[in-house]
Amino acid sequence: MARVQLITTGVMEERALGKSLRRLFPDHEFVSWPRLDGFTSARLPPAPPLPSGVRLNLDKFVANLIGAFDPGNRRDRSRPDFVVAVEDVELANADDPARITASLRDALQRRFDAWPTKDRAHDRLREDLQRKVSFHLMAPMTEAYFFADSRALARATAPAPCRPSRFDPETDVETFALDDPDYLGPPADPSSPWCTETGRQGHPKRYLIYLTESSAGGRYRESEHGARALEGLDWRHVARSPDHTRFARSLLADLEDMLGPPSQALPSATAAGQTHSLTWPPPRDHLLRNL
Repeated sequence: MARVQLITTGVMEERALGKSLRRLFPDHEFVSWPRLDGFTSARLPPAPPLPSGVRLNLDKFVANLIGAFDPGNRRDRSRPDFVVAVEDVELANADDPARITASLRDALQRRFDAWPTKDRAHDRLREDLQRKVSFHLMAPMTEAYFFADSRALARATAPAPCRPSRFDPETDVETFALDDPDYLGPPADPSSPWCTETGRQGHPKRYLIYLTESSAGGRYRESEHGARALEGLDWRHVARSPDHTRFARSLLADLEDMLGPPSQALPSATAAGQTHSLTWPPPRDHLLRNL
């Protein structure tokens, strides 16, 4: 049995992603560390320097990736077999997610070069990062995948939505393009929690708040409804189309390469190459398993 350590940036993922993936790989253990602050909510520049707040969050993120296998780490009794870090693309970077992976690679290389290990220990740490650590993206955020699985969407909007979803489940949830004029048009109540001048189109979390809105405001809570939906998410539905959900397919393909076949057969196309080139398969000069 392998022990897979998850590094996340959201309360929903911290609480439920491990349980969700364990349903696919029940012979392995998935454990979440306390979530970190995200670094993708603001638009990342095409090259350094990064805004100071983003840089601090990203530096802490990569320090956790490296520190999991630091030979001097005093948590050696609980050292994982693998680490999988997950971050949302977010709307700010949806048009150019390569900025995320480029920023992470740059920060990772810089932090690794300065890491306080030497010689053979440094080489061993590099090998551990290349063989045991992965970074994956959810696009535009994890809630999008609920719209690919009707049962997950029902749990996310339980006990029942106040408004019908007009998202077309035959389209790619990772682009999350909506055609719902009532949601996208001028709101009757501008104080509603889903209302913003920008950022409604393509935002699955705000759409879930809209779908569950009553006179008391949006009912959807990621720590409650989202966690239940994610825990029971059917990844086979998420990966059913070879032309869609390529970031999610990358995660699944990496886990299968890491842990062996899942208990529930995924669509064969997942292993046949319909993944996102940013996160699977690994580039020739990879710093991590897949990056």
